[in-house]
Amino acid sequence: MAPPLEIHVNGADDDEVIHASLREDGRLVDLMSYPEQTVSARFPLTATVTDAKGNALEITVTPDTLVQ
Repeated sequence: MAPPLEIHVNGADDDEVIHASLREDGRLVDLMSYPEQTVSARFPLTATVTDAKGNALEITVTPDTLVQ
């Protein structure tokens, strides 16, 4: 995957926690964070990264994946 990238993180209730874009020059733009939802977002969280060609990588984050 190569920039530009769209990054979305959603909580279990499909509430948007973070939305950002990463430009070709590596700069992060259009960062939208929703602190009130971040605090109350429930697991599992779903992070999706999509490139300009529509290729997508989706990762599910659970409390177990955070413990190492």
